[in-house]
Amino acid sequence: MSPALPTLLTYTLHPTPLPVGGRGTLRITVANRRATPVTCDSVTFTLPVGSTPSDCATTHAADFRVVDEFRWRLRSDDSAKDSASFTATPTEPLVPGERHTFEIVGIPIGEQAGTARLRITELACDEGEPQRTAVQTRPVRKLADDLILSDFTPDHAAIGHDGTVVLTWTCTPPPGADYTLYYGDNQSAEVNDHIDANGNGRWTSPPLDTTTAFLIQQSSTSGGDVVQHTLTTAVTVTNPDMEVGNLSANGTTSLLGAVQQFDAVKELPLTRTAPTDGFLHGYIKTTDSGSPATLQIVITAPGSDTPPLSISVQSTDQAGGDRNQDGRVFTPVPAGARIQATAACDVVYSGQLVWVPLGTGALAD
Repeated sequence: MSPALPTLLTYTLHPTPLPVGGRGTLRITVANRRATPVTCDSVTFTLPVGSTPSDCATTHAADFRVVDEFRWRLRSDDSAKDSASFTATPTEPLVPGERHTFEIVGIPIGEQAGTARLRITELACDEGEPQRTAVQTRPVRKLADDLILSDFTPDHAAIGHDGTVVLTWTCTPPPGADYTLYYGDNQSAEVNDHIDANGNGRWTSPPLDTTTAFLIQQSSTSGGDVVQHTLTTAVTVTNPDMEVGNLSANGTTSLLGAVQQFDAVKELPLTRTAPTDGFLHGYIKTTDSGSPATLQIVITAPGSDTPPLSISVQSTDQAGGDRNQDGRVFTPVPAGARIQATAACDVVYSGQLVWVPLGTGALAD
């Protein structure tokens, strides 16, 4: 059997668990991250239909739409009893950097929690090449309405060498679910004892000597199946330890320059230029679940004919509760790129944007 072909386009399934017994929405972003245009005949998203823990929907009754874009033809197919398919066909090739977001709205979710699989079928080709079919699947989690995991946030986005951070989150308290926190180089901590009776979690990290990613995993059992939900965040160490193999340098070498932090409320919108390669990361959030907060970043590469990279994240009510999960962004930035960042919300919100240069230089006006 020949190995499966990789998709030419990149697909991001926004991690929103679906509420069992209710209606849910799936958001999928399609992007061309290649250096050449991709001619796409069609992209089909298929959901399993039924009443088992591995089914996503109970019926075919769901709407399919593309967000803020009209250059796609959309159709739905309910001819198969055990699946519902939604197909998008672009009217022209996708150029490098182009991205679009689709929504499957009003999905009727069954009563059993579990994990279903979204099947993505792509019929596409590189410019001048024959059409090819590639398939991938993504897990879709279905959680009970009373299971909450949100607001996983460190008290500092950037710290010095051997500094510590306090991670906080909101969740369904044990024994309703169990919680494990993973970080660093395959390290983990059971954190059930760090959650109070109201579901407020608080855990202090050990001293950190390098930029560290954190993942908290919620595990519960439904009908004999283990259902898991995860959230992630990261903390930058501004003067980290470095482990390398062979390293040769002639002259002055710098790994990371001074980190800049911008308050989303007080200092955005802003327009800056990156004097060196680096990356931006940040978050935005609000405590009003009815009025999400939005953080948008547009990056225009120097001397490039490709469209600017536009990244928009929004706080979302991911797993129940009355507080929005923060929206997070992490993106590389090339030297000389122009950065535009804006934040917006109809109610009180908070957030932060952090510039980490891979060299020397603050963002310039």
